[in-house]
Amino acid sequence: MGAAFWIVNAAGDTVSLASQGYAAAKGEELLFPSVAAGPEGNGIIAFTLTGADYFPSTAFGVISKGSNGLVHNTIYVADLGQAPQDGFTEYLCIATSSQCPPFSYRPRWGDYTWAVWSGGKIFFSSEYIQYPACSDTAFVSDTTCGGTRDPFANWGTSLNSVSLGE
Repeated sequence: MGAAFWIVNAAGDTVSLASQGYAAAKGEELLFPSVAAGPEGNGIIAFTLTGADYFPSTAFGVISKGSNGLVHNTIYVADLGQAPQDGFTEYLCIATSSQCPPFSYRPRWGDYTWAVWSGGKIFFSSEYIQYPACSDTAFVSDTTCGGTRDPFANWGTSLNSVSLGE
């Protein structure tokens, strides 16, 4: 799964497409991207990065007016995930049986990101898993695992900023 983006020029009553592109990472997933750019057209795509090599992490890539993908094809990890999602907070699939297997579930985390340009910086957030998992024995005796989690969720929200020189 990747992220498509469009960069639009807006001047007065005129709107035109400046650039468009797609971002992806081999063997990884870019979940629920958000895009923000400054007045000069430099910006970021923020997302949750997860997959074969990453526990759910907060990440972003830089885009510009002329880019058709991430600048330098680089993904930056702002907050590295520390564990897999534990499955305690799940949505039951309520679609027809042809759309999902019986009693299949989907994680609740990872479906929110946010990005905005303000005062020369881009502020962004996504969900990630910020603490290592605790053992079943530790969880039974303390459902917060020493204050690192909620009894029903092991994920949280990461808030970051980056300056792109605008």
